[in-house]
Amino acid sequence: MVQISLIAQGLPIINLQGVAVLDGEIIVATLDDRLLRVSQNGDVTTLANVSRYGIPFGIVEKNGNYLVTVSGEEIGDRLLRVTKSGFFFTAANLESVCGSFGGPFGVAAGNDFDVVAIATDISSSQGCLIRVQRGRVSIFADTGSFGVPFTVIATQDGFIAGCETGQLLRVSLDGKVTPFLNLADAGFGIPFNLIQVGANLIITSNTGNLLEVDSDGKVSVIADLGALGFGIPSGVAAWNDGYVVTTNAGNLLHVTTNIY
Repeated sequence: MVQISLIAQGLPIINLQGVAVLDGEIIVATLDDRLLRVSQNGDVTTLANVSRYGIPFGIVEKNGNYLVTVSGEEIGDRLLRVTKSGFFFTAANLESVCGSFGGPFGVAAGNDFDVVAIATDISSSQGCLIRVQRGRVSIFADTGSFGVPFTVIATQDGFIAGCETGQLLRVSLDGKVTPFLNLADAGFGIPFNLIQVGANLIITSNTGNLLEVDSDGKVSVIADLGALGFGIPSGVAAWNDGYVVTTNAGNLLHVTTNIY
């Protein structure tokens, strides 16, 4: 049984923008260059305005703060560290990798280093995963024929990335890439964001679905948010007894399940 409730609406959200949760507060990346803080009762305030660099996309909690990717035209393309009080500074300059026609999307907080999903040329579907370690940036993994990686998470033994071809990739700590499931070929579209809950992956898809992938690679639909009129899901994070999900219709949803 799945229940869907509306936490907030009318938020300026586009596809690939993430969401994070820390100490019960929900942080939403928005198109108008802001990170919004949403309380459990739906009160919305601005945590930070990052218009100095551009539009925030990926966001993940790390050590009580947030890592946020920001894409901009001139002085943008940054990985920012944002505190709970809204102060932010550059953790890494990503311009040298993104170039003139790319930008950063998802970000994963690893133990020894962080990983950012990068489009080096969005028009020609070129991208890679980069390593960020103490402010230094280097290529971590070439996504090659899988196209631009949109989302990436850290796991116990490496990372998992989702690409624009629909392919999910396992990436070892030394950067070795192993494809393990193509969502598009299975009829479930392109992954926008993903998280790991227990042994399972929870994924937002451009088909409008919130998906679950178990340890055997079996895909099931938690909720078809598009068909229900909530819009195409973008960001997802574990929250309370389910998930918090953002959609391109500007909705912030609480999806409650009894799967676990």
